[in-house]
Amino acid sequence: MMQKNRQIVLFCLFILIFVILSFIIFGYQVLNRKHYTELSLKNRIRMSVSTAPRGKIFSEDGVEIASVHYLYALFLDVGLVKHDINTLKEIARISEISVDSLNQLIRKAKIYGQTHILLVNGLDVNRLSILEENANLFPDLIVRRTAYRNYPYKELYAHPIGYVGNINNNEYGDLKNSGYALSDFIGKDGIEKYYEEYLRGQNGIQYFEIDETGRMIKEINMENSVNPIPGNDLYTTIVHELQLYVDSLLNGYDAAELIIINPNNGRVMTLISKPSFNPNIFIYGIKKDVWDFLKRNENSPFTNRVIKKGCIPGMIFRIIASISALNENKIDTLTEFQPCTGSLLISDEEFRCWSEHGQLNLLNAIKYDCIIYFAQMSIKLGLTDFLNNAERFNIGQITGIDLNNESKGFLPDINYFNQRYGIDEWGNPEIIRFITGTKDAEITCLQSAVFISMLINGGNLIKPYIVDSLVSANSGKLLYKGEMKKRNIGDINNNALLFIKNALINCISSETSIIPGANIPKVNMGGFLSINNEYSSGSDAALCLFYPNDNPEFLMILNLYNIENPRYTVTSTGRKILENYLESINAIH
Repeated sequence: MMQKNRQIVLFCLFILIFVILSFIIFGYQVLNRKHYTELSLKNRIRMSVSTAPRGKIFSEDGVEIASVHYLYALFLDVGLVKHDINTLKEIARISEISVDSLNQLIRKAKIYGQTHILLVNGLDVNRLSILEENANLFPDLIVRRTAYRNYPYKELYAHPIGYVGNINNNEYGDLKNSGYALSDFIGKDGIEKYYEEYLRGQNGIQYFEIDETGRMIKEINMENSVNPIPGNDLYTTIVHELQLYVDSLLNGYDAAELIIINPNNGRVMTLISKPSFNPNIFIYGIKKDVWDFLKRNENSPFTNRVIKKGCIPGMIFRIIASISALNENKIDTLTEFQPCTGSLLISDEEFRCWSEHGQLNLLNAIKYDCIIYFAQMSIKLGLTDFLNNAERFNIGQITGIDLNNESKGFLPDINYFNQRYGIDEWGNPEIIRFITGTKDAEITCLQSAVFISMLINGGNLIKPYIVDSLVSANSGKLLYKGEMKKRNIGDINNNALLFIKNALINCISSETSIIPGANIPKVNMGGFLSINNEYSSGSDAALCLFYPNDNPEFLMILNLYNIENPRYTVTSTGRKILENYLESINAIH
């Protein structure tokens, strides 16, 4: 009897346990069905960042000079990667990087909390096929169609536009709170860097269903999916056809820089720096041998010489000295000094001129660029008065153009001369070399353009600009408009400015001009020519041309380096450029 009761109890206990387990299983399978369905779905879903296209960049005449194109890129999901050496070796082989480099990328991503890292940009068809066929072997590798910058004109706009490149550690540290990822590209120079916040879009988030092999099957629209927002479109002040023509003329020179600007409002029409480089190399990844070659080039292809490279001031300083001497009443327009016989001994040092000019007044001294006249005028003017006026003309300061890392050149003070030459160890020879623009100072091509603009526009220092406007790519709304900014230099004798301007007109248009090759018949124009080491092998030459004489709208500064026959070379090149501009506006026939 007792045995039978025990069996009944065990049977009831079994039934109870069965009922309880049934309820538990029912709860997990039915009551929590939604929860586990979601978990199952999550295991079949992969998140992907959708890169926002950068805003397009256009020339003034509507040519797309920086565009967007789409490439297939290879990314690594840091959370899924297996860290055994064989897996890492295979990923490194596919990515064409070393295992050490791969490990460094993974460590950096984990330090910064990044889920995906860029391995290869611009996958070729062969690697795409390999990845597609072996997707089940590498679930941690993701092929993503991504928007990237493209520079269709390659070297032509490398310096005004600049370029984009992969964000580095320092940049990411500064910008990670602004939504940047380690795989992002960022403006590194030029317009791309200066207007980065406008050109950069906002990345989106996409979700894809994947199969058991890891292949993406289809995109899934989820609650937190976000569409990418493209960057804003930018319109420059650069005239494409003029930029193209000037570049074709300067391609053969080892080093050159040119800027064409409207001297009344500061709009930059053309900016060329030689040598140049193809900015697309930073999109696909630059090879070490190419990088080493470019870095070894003594003329530095990556340097925008127009705004960053200081050169000997030459005629610019001689013009500043002339204005200063007139303004300070140290001379007048008819002042004459000892005649130019080709050389002059001052303080036991011989100063040589490029020719024998005889007796000159200021007008003819400027026309013939007579060093002997300017040497004597420098002593009359003095260092202090020259420096005071040079500072008034903003020499030694940046112009404020909307491009990054502009150089302010170099304008010394008296302490500089004391430190370089010794207190009481310098005098007239050092003052002459400095004021005549042959030593101890540097000025950029852009600074020269801004100074001459002030001279020919009636005494207004302009702020040059290269971006005309920014427009929303989505709404078409105008976000920014470039505008003329200028300030009058104030207490300067306007008659002095007008006289020097007329002297520069005389330099070009006079029948006895030393630069007749630059003159265009029946065209009212002015300018000057300045040559360094004219009679040595490989000279440097600077040419300034402006048009028209009254209310000029075109000002060009052209610097050529290490050239033969400099007087003909620079003037004929400058003339062709101005003729091309005049033809484009139907000013000559």
